[in-house]
Amino acid sequence: MSMARDDERDRSGTWNRPADITAPRRDGNARPVQASLLDRLTDEAPGISREVMPSHAESVRALRIAVRHDLEWLLNSRRDLVTIDEDMVEARRSLLRYGVPDVSSMSREGSDTLQRIVREVEECVTLFEPRLAQVRVRAHADPGVGGRPELRFTIEGMLRVDPAPERVVFDTVLETGRGEYLVRAGGDDDA
Repeated sequence: MSMARDDERDRSGTWNRPADITAPRRDGNARPVQASLLDRLTDEAPGISREVMPSHAESVRALRIAVRHDLEWLLNSRRDLVTIDEDMVEARRSLLRYGVPDVSSMSREGSDTLQRIVREVEECVTLFEPRLAQVRVRAHADPGVGGRPELRFTIEGMLRVDPAPERVVFDTVLETGRGEYLVRAGGDDDA
């Protein structure tokens, strides 16, 4: 009986990844985290022909920054308030649901509006940010700065990195007058 190479298909037909893709290096340091395809295709320093391999810590920090940036884009994308039937499971997880509803279309009356926004943000991040697991969103009412009405949120989750996921926290401000979300690193994060 011959053993398949690590990067070949096993008997069930699924691909096995090479063992060293996610394994820590022999010197005890974890490998750098692979950036998203878009981040890998974007050349931040076109004048430099040879890239320096970042350390694991540097690549995790860069990933946190990329996730924060992408969360801001996601939350500032608007979707229509269309109702999708419960039996249309795939449609509920499709790009029809990308983004969050415009807060200007929501009633500012009633205590359930804040909870609805929290649910919408949590569902949106859970569906469309696959680098985060165990997403939780909490709201903090805030009168705003300079008379501007704001809602403050904390978005928490586990950043999916090898060899072990890392907890991330993002402080998020929704300027309700403009309907714009601002996402910043929170807690002990430096992203």
